[in-house]
Amino acid sequence: MRNGSYIMQTVRHNAYHEDHYCQGVGIKISEKLSWVEARILCAPWVSISTLCC
Repeated sequence: MRNGSYIMQTVRHNAYHEDHYCQGVGIKISEKLSWVEARILCAPWVSISTLCC
């Protein structure tokens, strides 16, 4: 899980728990990653036509 460890390193480096702006508005950033079961959908086809006047 290389990407996860990079994200965690960045979260620790940014020290959100010490950020006065985050504390001021009540934002809390957890150092735990969340696991979400999902799937990637294909992009929809878009038909583009040129209308002449």
